[in-house]
Amino acid sequence: MRPSVRDRAAVAFKATAYFEQDDSWSHMVEKAVLAEVERREAAHNGGRPFAADGAMLKRGRLIR
Repeated sequence: MRPSVRDRAAVAFKATAYFEQDDSWSHMVEKAVLAEVERREAAHNGGRPFAADGAMLKRGRLIR
């Protein structure tokens, strides 16, 4: 994650955690990731979860 995105998210978390009822930083990040996963499932898989394939996630440079 780019530091600028992380920092922006951290500031938003600190400013809104109470109003959004975030239990922790991890809770906010989980909600954000889940929202994106659900968007992708809806857009590309009929709203259903994708089947897991057991493959490891690639780490490092951006995939473009």
